[in-house]
Amino acid sequence: MVEVYSDIGTVENVPTPQTPLVAAKYHGKVRVVQAIYEAAALDIDDVINICKLRIGDIVLMNSFVMFDNLGTGCTLDIGDDDDTVLVDVDRYADAIDTATSAETFQFNDVVTCIDKVPYVIAKDCWLQATNLGAAITGTLKFTIFIARAGA
Repeated sequence: MVEVYSDIGTVENVPTPQTPLVAAKYHGKVRVVQAIYEAAALDIDDVINICKLRIGDIVLMNSFVMFDNLGTGCTLDIGDDDDTVLVDVDRYADAIDTATSAETFQFNDVVTCIDKVPYVIAKDCWLQATNLGAAITGTLKFTIFIARAGA
């Protein structure tokens, strides 16, 4: 039988000063942000700043967005503008089809996001939704779960 360790298990097994645990990933408190945006002809490439993210935050993949039928040819990316490594406009969700009837989309896009999350925010930044298609009109309700160290 072989025993292997997760990233957390590895640090706990052989702790060193060079491998500190990311506080939010190990014992962070979950915070919930509920944000609403009422779009009125939000144009292509326009960005909705949903909420601020702090250094060390981790956006959890059980976060979701609910939306009306926002119009024909509409898609939405959800990412952040943490440009410490690279701004990633679709870190949490890529090309959500918002042109269908009202729906809920959970940030669990394993195909495009498996290698991107959990992402530990490296500097204060915005969680953002970017309109990729035609102008959108309607309601977007975001429920964002964030693991945050401390308060």
